[in-house]
This record gives sequence, structure tokens and C-alpha cells, in this order.
Amino acid sequence: MVARLARLPRAASALVVLALVVAGLLVGDVIGAVIAGVGIGCLAVVLALAWTRITLSERALRLAVLVFLIGLTIVRTVPR
Repeated sequence: MVARLARLPRAASALVVLALVVAGLLVGDVIGAVIAGVGIGCLAVVLALAWTRITLSERALRLAVLVFLIGLTIVRTVPR
């Protein structure tokens, strides 16, 4: 799986993940949460694979982005 991801252009994989998250947030409800969750899950996998090779500040920033996206998805999914 890692070898397949490495062969893909970085911009293409980033755009696919971004499209999943944005589409999920725009759709809303449970379906949107699932779509956004797939994108967030992909980001989490990439973070886990790169964890040992990135610096502490990069880890903190990437974790902050994940937490932000998870929070945004929850806010968009749960009705008031």
C-alpha cells in the first residue's frame, strides 16, 4: 500500500483528500460525516506513516489540523 501511495503524485493525493473533506463538510448530515471521515482517516494514515520522519513541530501542526477537521465535522454533523 505504501509503495502505491509513493508512486502517486503528491498533489493528486492531496487534492483527493481535500475533495473528500470539503465534499463531506458541504453535504452535512451523517453521509457527509462519513465522506469527511474517509478523508480525515486518509490524513491520519499518512501522518502515522510519516511520524518517525517528521519533526516535533510538524507533528504538532499536523495533529492540530486533524483535530480541527474532526471538530469541524462534528459541528457540521450534530444539529443544534
